[in-house]
Amino acid sequence: MIHELVCATCEVASGAQSEFDAVRDWAFAHTDANPTHLRYFEMAARPWRLVPTGGDRP
Repeated sequence: MIHELVCATCEVASGAQSEFDAVRDWAFAHTDANPTHLRYFEMAARPWRLVPTGGDRP
């Protein structure tokens, strides 16, 4: 999984990280520095890697 948090107040983002703890810690620090910034959107991606089968799919 790849995680990113975006501040709903100013739209500054944590940057994409593979560890959720890193983006969570960023959000705590961002709120400490900006006490009125209390809401965040989580962006999460689960990357897929597909291998071509040459058309042999069920």
